[in-house]
Amino acid sequence: MKKNMNNFSKELFIPIIDNIKFKKFDEALILLNNLSDQNPNIINRFKGSIYLSKKDWKKSLFYYQKMSDTEKNFKILNNMGFALFKLGKYSEASQKFKQSLDYNNGFIAAYENLIISLKLTGNYELSIKYILLVMDLIPTNQKFKNLLIDIFNYHKPKINENSIININHQINNLNIKKDLLVQHSSIYNILQKSEEILRE
Repeated sequence: MKKNMNNFSKELFIPIIDNIKFKKFDEALILLNNLSDQNPNIINRFKGSIYLSKKDWKKSLFYYQKMSDTEKNFKILNNMGFALFKLGKYSEASQKFKQSLDYNNGFIAAYENLIISLKLTGNYELSIKYILLVMDLIPTNQKFKNLLIDIFNYHKPKINENSIININHQINNLNIKKDLLVQHSSIYNILQKSEEILRE
């Protein structure tokens, strides 16, 4: 018998959501298994998220992959990337994080995950470009400034110290500069200098 893809009874999912809220994941899964007549995309989304919370990365990925492509929003794609990342599949994870950003280019969690994945695969130049995109969105975020400095220290520990000092100074100035055009100019200068260092 073909499942009704549009069948959804909100009341049936309330106890499942309550169980998830109180971290009663096994109880939630039992309830989900009894809802075979409901929209499978919703069931698989719940199961994928529950197994992600249980840190069962393979099962989480399995259920997310069963969802229709049209139902995979930016959060689901990010979660899939996170599961792949935890399984050590950094290149595949990066692709999912990029897809997440294609849906929502302001989703900071996907930027952070993508930057870390790219860094672990040695793609430092692209990592820097994504860091600067985030810094363009939220110039005062210290976490991404630290990621940028960390990449320089990790990738080129013996580069000209004056170059690093110059970049650090420009990064810290983003906190002070209020004018948006000045911030954009500073970010562009950081990007240029970063690319010069990576080519050395």
